[in-house]
Parts: sequence; structure tokens; C-alpha cells
Amino acid sequence: MADTHIPQNKKWKYVPELLLVLVTILWGTTFILTKNTIQSIPSFLYLAIRFGIAFIAMVPFLFRYRNFFTSINNWKISVVAGTLYFVSIMSQTIGLQFTSASKTSFITALGVIFVPLFVSIFYKQKIHYLLWIAVILAIIGVGLLSLPKVERISIGDPLVLICAITYAFYVIYIGRHLHEIQIIPFTVVQLFIISFFSLIFSLVIDFGIMSEPLEITSIFSLQNTIVLLYLGLIATTLTFILQSYGQRFVSSTRASLIFAFEPFFATLFAILGGELLNWLIGIGMVLIFIAVILSIFSPQKSLQESLTESKIP
Repeated sequence: MADTHIPQNKKWKYVPELLLVLVTILWGTTFILTKNTIQSIPSFLYLAIRFGIAFIAMVPFLFRYRNFFTSINNWKISVVAGTLYFVSIMSQTIGLQFTSASKTSFITALGVIFVPLFVSIFYKQKIHYLLWIAVILAIIGVGLLSLPKVERISIGDPLVLICAITYAFYVIYIGRHLHEIQIIPFTVVQLFIISFFSLIFSLVIDFGIMSEPLEITSIFSLQNTIVLLYLGLIATTLTFILQSYGQRFVSSTRASLIFAFEPFFATLFAILGGELLNWLIGIGMVLIFIAVILSIFSPQKSLQESLTESKIP
């Protein structure tokens, strides 16, 4: 069983939250990179390469964790988590083909509401009122970032909604089970599951009978190669590990609120890249910032208390 010790030293008190904030910063850098990269690389092939790079980078570390793979429970937790993540990112990727990036970011951020809602329904846990206030502020803030650019409803919207729901279950699931397993091999199995499923979908869709021939030279241009290495090693491998370590000591509800920072940073990087800041976007960014600060400093049960009170294993 993995170590479940929670740091008691005050100077380390908010380190898990800061790790999750760092995760959202790194996620925020991926939006424009992904948007540009999938112009020359089919979506599922892009996912297969990105997560494949992340998986290969982690393989050398597995020799220290051979005992991990002798446990059926470890395999079950890792495979379920990897499958949930894949379904989430797959539905988002397909949805993006039919809807705008603005609506995608807003609908995905609805996971901020789904996490505390599902925790209350399925785990019978009461959510502190400050967290509910933070949830409302976060949703309004994300809406102000996204809705001014939103178009009419499209077939991609329900697909992205599936992404938000599935990712909410993913956040809750790993939050419940991270105390049982070792982070590194857990991450590796997830990366393998995601890259494997992405490769299968890519072979069927991107390289199917009806598909057009792909130009290898354009796919692996110098620019794409550099971007894919960054996305695979930093924005995927590193964020998976940081998220797993951070969520070990942070409630699922609080983690989901911190993840609401993703559109905040995505918008910030877009502004730095030349997009104009209007007053609605400015208010939205402020509301998200306040929501995350509220979530970080609001009361939270310890990991052990949450596990003890839960009526579902």
C-alpha cells in the first residue's frame, strides 16, 4: 500500500494545492499548441503520439516498481482510471471537430459543478458552503471567458458534455484510490491505456479505407516534433505525476475548483499571444481567481476522515 501520510508542517500546508495550480498552468499552455498541431496531424494520431511519448519516457522508471504489477487491485485501479481519462479526452477531441473551442472550454469546465454534485450524491459527503460559493463563482467566471464567443448549439456540444462528466468521475475516482497505490507505475499504466486506445482509433479513423494519405514529413516537421515532445514530456507526463501527488492530499471538490484555473491560464496565454482583453473576460478571470482562492482556504476534511465517512468503498 502506498504512503498516506499527509504533511503536517505548516510551511508545506498548501504545497498540494500549488502543485495542482502548476498543473493548470501547464494545461493552459497546451490549448494554442494543440490547436495549431492538429492542423497537420489527425486528432487521434496526435493523441497516440503525445501519450505514446509520455509512456515511453516513463518506462525506464518501472524497474523500481516490479511488485506493483503483481497486484490485481493496482491493475484494476490504473486501468479504470486510464479508461475514464481516455473516454474524456476522446469525446472532447471528437466534439472539437463540430463545435468551437470557446464552448468546449466552457462545457468542459462544468466538471467544477459535477464533482461536488457527484460526491454529494454517490458518497453522501457534505460540501462546505464556501466551496459551493466557489463553484458558482467559477462557473460564472468561465462563462464570461467563453460565452461572448459562443455560437449556436451543435452536435459537438453533448460530446464535450460527456467529456466533462467523465473527467469529473476521473477526478473523484483517483482521489478515492491514490492512497492505495504508487504514483509512478500508476501513471505509466494510465499513459499506456490512453496511447493504446488512441492508436487503435487512429488506425481505424485516420488510416482507414476512406481516409486520405498522410504526409509523414509534415507530421514530423521540426516544429511539430518540438511541440509534441513538450506536450508529451511536460504537459502530459509531468502533469499526470503532479496531479496524482497533489490529489492525494486534496479533496476531489477542491481539486476540480483549482482545475477551473485552466481556462483562466488559457485565456491569459492567448492575451499574451496577442488577443485583446475586454471587460467581460477581465471580470471572468477575476471571478475564477477568487473561486480558486476560496476553495484553497476553505475547510476540508482530511483524506482519512473522507475515507472513513464514505459509504461507498
